[in-house]
Amino acid sequence: MDRELFDQLLDEGEGTTLDFKQQQYAFGQVDDVTASELLKDILGFANALRRADAFVLIGVKEIRGDRAQVVGIPKEDHLLDHSLQQFVNSRTNAPVEFKYEEFQYDGLQIGIIQVMRDQPRPLFLPKKFGKLQANQVYIRRGSSTDVSRPANPTEIARLAVSQHDRQPILNIAFADPVRESAIGHIMKVETTLLALPKVDDIPTVDEAESMVGFQPGDFPLPIVRPRSFADDIREKFASEMKNQDFIRDWAGWELARQFLFPSRLTIENTGQAEAAGVLAEIEIDNPGEEIVIASKLPARPKRKTQRFSPKFDPYDELGYSIASNTEFIDREGKILIKVDFGRMQPGRQFFSDVFYLGKRSEGTIQLSTRVLASNLPTPVKTELTAKVCLTTRHLDVGDVIKLSNEFTEEPE
Repeated sequence: MDRELFDQLLDEGEGTTLDFKQQQYAFGQVDDVTASELLKDILGFANALRRADAFVLIGVKEIRGDRAQVVGIPKEDHLLDHSLQQFVNSRTNAPVEFKYEEFQYDGLQIGIIQVMRDQPRPLFLPKKFGKLQANQVYIRRGSSTDVSRPANPTEIARLAVSQHDRQPILNIAFADPVRESAIGHIMKVETTLLALPKVDDIPTVDEAESMVGFQPGDFPLPIVRPRSFADDIREKFASEMKNQDFIRDWAGWELARQFLFPSRLTIENTGQAEAAGVLAEIEIDNPGEEIVIASKLPARPKRKTQRFSPKFDPYDELGYSIASNTEFIDREGKILIKVDFGRMQPGRQFFSDVFYLGKRSEGTIQLSTRVLASNLPTPVKTELTAKVCLTTRHLDVGDVIKLSNEFTEEPE
């Protein structure tokens, strides 16, 4: 276990690959019924058909809808791995692949039980122990293992088939927009929504230059000798090269830059078979059209423009444009994103193009994802959550003029 993976697990919810325990399991000098709780959880994870290793994080408190809280356990409460191995594998029909690990996080002690993905399923107890019955296959469904609902014959058949029928295992998550690394199922962002004047109230450059206190920056071309016909031509040409809409361009660019946050998705094939025709479909409910999506930010504004070149309209609606492998579709209160990942060999991790999201009010953006492949029997469904902390900043015409004048262009 490393800190990056541990942080990622804290952002995920309990399920067939993760469980949080505030306190250590009762183990050692306890009765069989109490000790069987630990055995039940390990068997439940071991029998669950999973796409990755499962983890029980001991000393961590679940916070529903938010990041789990690390509370820690006393160092003397740690279990010995060899004792745990003996306790479990002396009672099961086949060895369970798992391990116990001591982990330290910000000075707090954490116990970690890691149950490996590949197991000799189905796993069960030949003899009754505590509250666990003999020859019953206990399986974790969702976030719990119910001893009153052991696996039915159909589930047991699937467990046996899974040992011989290797399939790709595809996991989707948010990715860092810059570094090629997974973030997890939850992403937290801070954005600012600029409340700007109406576009018609924002002056052109010439109008702004006539205002008291406005510093024109590098717009005028200096004339240092007596005027001539050539000077008149040069001044006319300079006027044509001046971007009169620069202040408006800056306002639109700054609005998008502060409001939209970069997003990226990643899929990793952790299975033992190649996945063919991998397609990710992401659906976002957008009934009030509060959510904005774009494939790229507007170009940085320029104080000068080429003659006859088409101009960018910063106040045009941010469109549902298409990036190289990503398609956006606006459909009656929903946004649909499709990302074509193509063919994925075992162990490969692919990334989507960077796209941009924004929300006009503080809250969450829920991304319901389905990952499909031509050799997967059913789509893999995962919920991703972007938590948006939004600040509103009001700018009047004077603020816009002042800030645009302070803007530094990138050298050409």
